[in-house]
Amino acid sequence: MQQSTWTKPVPVLSFLTALVLSLALAPAAVGAQTEISTWGELHNIRNDLSGSYVLTTDLGPDSPEYDDYNSGAGWEPIGDYEALFVGSFDGQGHTITGLTIKQPEASQVGLFGATAADATITNVGLVDVYVDVDVGESDPAGALVGGHLSGSISNCFATGTVSGGGYTGGLVGLQGGGSISNSHAAVTVHGDEYVGGLAGALSGNETSISNSYATGSVNGNNHAGGLAGRMWSGSISDSYAIGTVTGEPAGGLVGYQDGGGVSGSYWDKQTTGQDTSAGSPNHNGLTTTEMTGNAATTNMTSLNFEDVWHSIVEGIETNGVAPLANGYPVLRSLDVQRQLEAQPGPPVGIYTWEDLDNMRGNLSGHYVLMNDLGPNDAGYGSHGSGQANGGAGWEPIGTTEDPFIGTFDGNG
Repeated sequence: MQQSTWTKPVPVLSFLTALVLSLALAPAAVGAQTEISTWGELHNIRNDLSGSYVLTTDLGPDSPEYDDYNSGAGWEPIGDYEALFVGSFDGQGHTITGLTIKQPEASQVGLFGATAADATITNVGLVDVYVDVDVGESDPAGALVGGHLSGSISNCFATGTVSGGGYTGGLVGLQGGGSISNSHAAVTVHGDEYVGGLAGALSGNETSISNSYATGSVNGNNHAGGLAGRMWSGSISDSYAIGTVTGEPAGGLVGYQDGGGVSGSYWDKQTTGQDTSAGSPNHNGLTTTEMTGNAATTNMTSLNFEDVWHSIVEGIETNGVAPLANGYPVLRSLDVQRQLEAQPGPPVGIYTWEDLDNMRGNLSGHYVLMNDLGPNDAGYGSHGSGQANGGAGWEPIGTTEDPFIGTFDGNG
């Protein structure tokens, strides 16, 4: 278990108040399901937070009313700690594309701001989410749910970008209870503290993440993890993470743990840039080769490849998809092609000074230096010499505001 020089207690007043309310709020008996086919109908879920809803079509920028709910400050999250969503939402395999949230005063941020009681969210994908909010250090932000206090999330995924303050995650900001299962996030996540590729932080004895994974890069100042930034309690099982992780402390899977348990879960030591992870033995950190293709079934033995996961082997058809290269395991319950598209491609080879300079065009990419570079190599005068850039010399890749969050392997 990693040691920290300080700990910050989870019990924030608004969080505790919401949790107490969640125990008292049982959803009303479910009657007929309400069909959702427009952005306006999706927005109106807030008018009955205990209702039962089904998404009957994909929603995106070309759908009617998109600009009405995603321009300017963008989407207003459904529910918050004072008015929790306690109903059910079934996406029926549909996607919601282009959800944009820039709400300056929102305190719980996501498609759903806060969920509790027996709330269920299932079978929905969020594509190209953009969340950029300046929330307080105790306010959660995620693509799907800001504060998930109880209930279940299953067979869901998100892609895009989430930037917040404290408790920032690719799918869920703060998981204060309930479960996340058979889900994944391919989200670039930026936050101040408690920052994770899938969930920012876990708290609550009944909290669990299982059969889930995260592939997006994670950048946090305090407590950053490929899957979860911090664990106060709960459990993580049969899951993995591969996105680049930066922060202090940082872990390939979990940034810091002072409660709960992690079992049967893995991280890619090369792509995350992390040799260790809180709550897991070092041997669960694997190389890319060990986690992809047929090798995954040999090295990731806790994953159920019979019923839950597919291994991705070059040229071997999986649910009608023949991968062009070995890949990381994907979930059987979600679309295989979409999951493969969300996986990182092979590293980009760097051969010249120009190749090196071009890295600034994709700050989350993966790169390998293929040969030595020096003053005698092409492009040195334009990029690396003292005369480059008007006499300023080499222009550093990345800034404080827009840092490099990918991987660079000098290859010896």
